[in-house]
Amino acid sequence: FISFLFSDHNIINLELEKEENRLIHTHWESIQQRCEEEYTIRNMVVVSEDENDVTLDGYGHFEYYDYDKIQIGLQQKKLFKAVLKVTNENSKEAYCSISKIDRGGIKYYLNERHGHFNRALHDDVVIIEPLPEGRWEEPVGRRRLIQMSNEEDGDDRNLTMTGRQVPTARVVGIDNSSRRRRKYVATIMNKTGPLQRDDSNILALPMDMKIPRIRIKRLGREMSNKRLLVEIDGWDVNSSSPQGHLVKVLGDVGDLDTEIACLL
Repeated sequence: FISFLFSDHNIINLELEKEENRLIHTHWESIQQRCEEEYTIRNMVVVSEDENDVTLDGYGHFEYYDYDKIQIGLQQKKLFKAVLKVTNENSKEAYCSISKIDRGGIKYYLNERHGHFNRALHDDVVIIEPLPEGRWEEPVGRRRLIQMSNEEDGDDRNLTMTGRQVPTARVVGIDNSSRRRRKYVATIMNKTGPLQRDDSNILALPMDMKIPRIRIKRLGREMSNKRLLVEIDGWDVNSSSPQGHLVKVLGDVGDLDTEIACLL
């Protein structure tokens, strides 16, 4: 009888173990499927917008319009040339001001959280395409700094909006005058989380908060507390940051002479 009880107990344990393994396997398959779906969505999203169908990457960026399309758009007043001005309050927001003969000046809002900068940098001369009124957005401004100071990639949907949408546009090209290489003072960022997976590159954080992080080749630990002069080489679609290279080491972080030189 005792032997029977032990045997029955073992059978129950085996069944419980099988059920537990089945649940773990099912849960893992679900997680794997969600990751694969997220990867697909993140890297290639196709959207249809009137006659201008474009293929967006996971950051809302897309290939610039070709020369002929831009010239026709400028002539037909469907596209406009302007200077991208990133705001002081929010590095993900910018404005482009243009002059219209029939309506005077107009200022368009661009939200990089939806890819509107399209790899353009602060002070670039860009070609913008106004979006239809149904896609106008409301600027976030300082509210993000107050409510999400520690969440760089937070979700704007958590913020309270007032419903004051403004004319909104996106960048569809960059003028040749802005294709020159630019240099910025930056500091190496410590790699954490998903960034640890990329051992060949490292991110440099510019002192100018209006400029995005710059991806450069790994330099080694000795650069972690240095001020660097970094030059941007380009910015590919499907990349969250522009690519660049080290020009020279300016000095140690916190050194008085180095910090003064960085500000000049």
